[in-house]
Amino acid sequence: NKVKSVYQIAAGLGALATWVAAVEAVALVDLLKGDDYITVFAPNDEAFSKMSRNCVEELAGDLEKFAANVRYHIAPGRVTSSELWQIDSLRTLLKDDLLIDARRGLQVNNARIVEPDIECRNGVIHIIDSVLTIRKHSKVRAGQFAVEPEYLNLVVGG
Repeated sequence: NKVKSVYQIAAGLGALATWVAAVEAVALVDLLKGDDYITVFAPNDEAFSKMSRNCVEELAGDLEKFAANVRYHIAPGRVTSSELWQIDSLRTLLKDDLLIDARRGLQVNNARIVEPDIECRNGVIHIIDSVLTIRKHSKVRAGQFAVEPEYLNLVVGG
């Protein structure tokens, strides 16, 4: 496992087919294959089936928002579950924070980590049972995505 990238391992896990397709759709494969350590909270296929119809349609209809949502599931660096137990939030690639709650098993926002610490060459995957939704950008006006300067830098490689 240590020689395979986050992308290769995620793609090889049957339970993550939908998430891998999402990563491919928003062109983040290179990030998941790269040399920088990342921590991925990957929703399993069941998590996607739990999403409401209009939530799915909203994401599918707005590539920018969809890409932001996928990035919201990825944090820079390699953070194992034992480290997650010791913190109460984690900053994602979107520069938004995920809330970590360890009171009833490890939870990230409203999702439970069902399979932690899948080791990869360039990071770690934690499988979660719900798709994370970006809290900060929930008030979206007229279909517009509130793009922050830092987020733009991230996209263009700043």
